[in-house]
Amino acid sequence: MRFVSMVNGWLLCGIAACFAVGSLHAASFNCAKAATPQEKAICSNKALSAQDSEMAVIYHRALAQVSASAKEQVRHDQQQWLSWLATICNAASSKDVSVLAQCMTAPYRDRIDFFKNAVSVKDGVLFYARSNYLAGKDDPQLLNSPSPQFRGWGTLAITWYVADDPAWSHWNASMTETMTKTAADDKSDRPHSSDASNADSTEWASIPDISENLITTRMSFESMGHGAAHPTEYSWTLHWLRKTERELQATHVFRANTPWKEMLAMACWKGLKEQFADDDGSLFIKSAQDKDLLDVVKDPSSWSFTKDGLDISFPEYSVSPRVSPADDITVPWKDLESYLNAGFVPAQFVGK
Repeated sequence: MRFVSMVNGWLLCGIAACFAVGSLHAASFNCAKAATPQEKAICSNKALSAQDSEMAVIYHRALAQVSASAKEQVRHDQQQWLSWLATICNAASSKDVSVLAQCMTAPYRDRIDFFKNAVSVKDGVLFYARSNYLAGKDDPQLLNSPSPQFRGWGTLAITWYVADDPAWSHWNASMTETMTKTAADDKSDRPHSSDASNADSTEWASIPDISENLITTRMSFESMGHGAAHPTEYSWTLHWLRKTERELQATHVFRANTPWKEMLAMACWKGLKEQFADDDGSLFIKSAQDKDLLDVVKDPSSWSFTKDGLDISFPEYSVSPRVSPADDITVPWKDLESYLNAGFVPAQFVGK
């Protein structure tokens, strides 16, 4: 039986998983029956054909490792990726299979890398990768920009992990909401094509660190605007309380009515002055009372819990320019003792 996937007129069995006997190439389907521009492009290019075959193998390998409900999500995400690929490569209007094959090669390579790391077990929990790919038309004045990966299109690739375990359903929902909302514009809580326009962007989340009381996930965003001189990059952290199943807030760590924010700001100000001792003119902030510094230190998304103390990271342009990024600063737990909630035990929040 030949299993096929139809996406915008694209009959492609390799990715959606078909292994035909007697293929003319190394593709995962029978090239003698290639009908669509994408199929013909795959069959015309040995390297792309090999990628298609590899994709099918690792796609099936990922499916074999997850539950039935997870399989549905993986298949859904793959169908969505197929549609995205057809859009950015203008497959429907393509007249030259060599040009189409060239366009498809880099996305194939990236998607293969995605599936190579799509399933992982950490601390006894099986995690699998989700994805959402968007394409948005560039503004007309950017059509001749040298930086777009796909002429006329901006792209946004979002990838993250969820747990294949019903007990983690609330965390899974929070992760999915966090990743999609971050990518969305101001008018919607879900990303759409306009969020991808005029840049090539990626947003991704790591497999979380798990401690006794906390699930910590690091997320990153990178975007190269079409025509821009350099990319925009930043990272943030989602801390999830395991027992109460909700996102950690500063009040879960620090006692109310104590100057903990001012204390953190003072410690960071001291550390930043030491870092920039030979170039303090690069610092945007001028004192421990600077609002930009206080905004960073009070935000749990800037925190990491370590055995030595509370680690504070500084987003790009928050306290210094891109060319002079600030290193993280760790405030020792012993210095924070008088500000911590009575029930807060740092060791229970440090990843394994």
